[in-house]
Amino acid sequence: MYVAALDTNVLWPSLQRDFLLSLAVTNVFRPVWSDVTLEELERHEAIKLMRRHALGSSEAAERAARLVVRMRSAFEGATIETWDRVKPVGLPDPNDEHVLGAAIVSGAEVIVTENHKDFPITLLPGPLRAQGGADFIDEMVLAQPSEASEALREMSRRRIDPAISPSDVIDLLEVRYGLHEGADVLRRWL
Repeated sequence: MYVAALDTNVLWPSLQRDFLLSLAVTNVFRPVWSDVTLEELERHEAIKLMRRHALGSSEAAERAARLVVRMRSAFEGATIETWDRVKPVGLPDPNDEHVLGAAIVSGAEVIVTENHKDFPITLLPGPLRAQGGADFIDEMVLAQPSEASEALREMSRRRIDPAISPSDVIDLLEVRYGLHEGADVLRRWL
């Protein structure tokens, strides 16, 4: 199965995270991340919840912690805890070595990140490459349109607002995150 190391910055946007993880649930790819990635996600998610939803810090922290617990539970084995055994390669941002370490230990083909400059191809081993969230989703949808469309339908069923259709979700993914080719394919498969 195709393995992708997910950076915090592609997991932080809620809708994108939901679709990425929905793709993973339908076995389009296997996600991996480091424990540091989940710690960063929890911290930034709590801040987002306080700012956008006017939650108090303890309620926001509890919700963010529940998100990470659900992710750990739903994707057992996705957290690569031995990433720190990989010798640092000198990434431009040393704080990103955990993402590269998790990718190497898991045998990932791609690091899904919006920080391409922090993962220069000259420092990535073998065929490992860095790819943005929308480009990765496009690639996964094009490779497995049936599974991706099922992931989209299931995700749409879980949404809080039942008035949001799968087509509406595609529109949001396209507008917010730049999903283009994948959006066209998903529309054809609905």
